[in-house]
Parts: sequence; C-alpha cells; structure tokens
Amino acid sequence: MATTNKLELMSVSGADGGCMPVDGVSLQVGPGETLAVLGPERAGKSSLIRLIAGFGDVVGGHISFNGHNLAKIAPRKRPFALLGERDALFPHLTVRKNIAYGLKAHRLDPRDIEERIAENLAFFEISSLLNDYPDALSRSDRHKVALARALATRPLVVLMDQPFDALDPVLAGSLMFTLRDLQRRAGFSMIIATRDSDAALAVADRVAVLSEGRLLQVGTPDALFDRPEHALVATLTGPVNLLYGTAHGNAIEVSGLGALPANAAELPAGTPAVLCLRPDLLELSLYPPENTEIAVPFEVRDVTYAAGGLRVSLESGAHRLAARLDGRRLTSHDLPSGRQIWCTWDRDAAHVLRA
Repeated sequence: MATTNKLELMSVSGADGGCMPVDGVSLQVGPGETLAVLGPERAGKSSLIRLIAGFGDVVGGHISFNGHNLAKIAPRKRPFALLGERDALFPHLTVRKNIAYGLKAHRLDPRDIEERIAENLAFFEISSLLNDYPDALSRSDRHKVALARALATRPLVVLMDQPFDALDPVLAGSLMFTLRDLQRRAGFSMIIATRDSDAALAVADRVAVLSEGRLLQVGTPDALFDRPEHALVATLTGPVNLLYGTAHGNAIEVSGLGALPANAAELPAGTPAVLCLRPDLLELSLYPPENTEIAVPFEVRDVTYAAGGLRVSLESGAHRLAARLDGRRLTSHDLPSGRQIWCTWDRDAAHVLRA
C-alpha cells in the first residue's frame, strides 16, 4: 500500500461547466482512505470531483498531491481515475479493447497490458465477456467493465462522481463493496460523490457534507450521525426529527409544545434553534411517566412495520415526530390511531443547533 498518497485541497473555489461551484473547500484525503462527499442536488459535489480530476476552472485556492501543486498538471497526467454516473464505454470496442485503451495511453509493454486486462477481468468476474461489445452487456456488467478499465491503470486516487446512484441499491452495494475489497489490496484512495447517505455511511472512512458549494462538516460517519453541526447534516445522515423554536437557557421554546429541556445554554436567549432527535432514541409511554424530565403528549397517527421493529408516526398540533420501536415492549395493538401517548427522551440524546 502506498504510504505517501496525500491529496489536499486548500480553500478551493471553482466549477466545471454548468455544475454548482464550490466555495472555499478545504479537505485532506490520506493514503488508502475513502472519503464520501455527500449532499443534495446542486451541492457542488460534481464540481469538486471534476476540479480534482483537472477539469473546470479553479479560481481560488489550490489542489496538491504529495505536496505538489496540480494547477499545471493536465488531467491525463494526474495519477487519478475518474468514474461518472455513465459508464462511458466505447460502443465500437470490445470489452478487452475498452480496458486496453487506457493502458495503451500509458505506453505500457504489450505483455503488461494483457496481464492487467486479465487481472481486472478476473477480479470483477467478467472474463467470459472479453470479446463482447458494450451493447450486449447488462447494466451491472457495463459498470464492472468501466471499473476494470479505470483500475487497470493502477491509479493512486479513484474519483467517483455519483457512479452508482442510478443503480438498484442491492447492485450498487455489491459493486461498492467489491471496489472496497480491491482498494484494501491495492491501497489507492477514493473520493465518492453521492446523494445516497446509506452508501456514504456504509463504505466511507470519513464523510464531507456539502451544501450550495460550501463544506458544512467533515468527520467519521458515526461522528456526523451522533454529533451533527447543521440540521442538513442531521437530515442527510439518517432519519431525524426536527423541532424548531428558540433557545432559552437550558430549554428550547417550541410553539405548541412549550419549553423542552435541552442543552441549549451555549446559544444566546432568543436565538432561533432546532432540536434534533433520532427516532430510535425516543421512548413511548402509554401513561404519564413519573420521575421523567421530559414527557410530551402526542397522538398516534399511524404504525407501520419496518426493519427491526415498528415505525410510529406521532402528531401534536402542527408538529410531527417519528419513533422506532423494537416491538417487544409495545406492539401495534397498543398504539391504535388517535391514542394519546407520552414521548420521552434523554436530554443528552437531543442535539441543539442554530436554525
């Protein structure tokens, strides 16, 4: 595994074509690391990936690799591979010739080219497709060929611009974990731009969240899930309930619900704030609980079965909450539509953010 592959972005601003520009983004990606760039539509994800690859215009800051500024390095001379949502295979070339195309550009010995073709076809289990044309391939096999072609050049960094977002989740997950397996063997770094938060949290060592071209937060998946710094980060990293109000000491005043105890002391009184509550951290009681700091009455709207238990939809006036239960203490029979219940949570389980 390479130990010196370090990609660094310092206050990078710029864009490629009609993509959303990025504005002052600073990131580091270490050797063998997978960084997922997560964000909604037009967050700047594609611009970031393509600027690193050498396309578009960097109008501020710089991008360096192993301490060398890449400003004057052409895309084809950078030790990177770029994969987009489209597989971009040449329709008039066979699978073998598609993979060989990039290798010939590197002026490799013909024997090395054949070895690398065979090696990558075997890894992705598509050796039988050697002489097939792209139009004859399934969607899954086309993506495998595109991956084999990109990785045959043995890049030091693999850049992926939403490559699997349009695929069936099962297929996308299978391809992603196959790629991670190869990464562990070869040691290249990866940056994956995606809208799929499940994929980002599952495969990434760290996740960077973008919104309107700006970096909101970067950290490990568990850090972003447990300690989001923005409401959007909380929303993108998993199911979450958001209650908007104003901070008042150790509480948030929410219209219609009153003062909810919360760790809001760091915010000046009157500051617009949002209380973030993960559904699996809520407790439901059929009767008013005793000796509990927080107990808010809600009405059951609906109960549905979900993986691992029940999903309970609650309402109180204009407010909606979702709770996830394991189905052992309370069942759907305990929670008919319209029943009043009491919703409780641990103060430390809730995160208070500026709205």
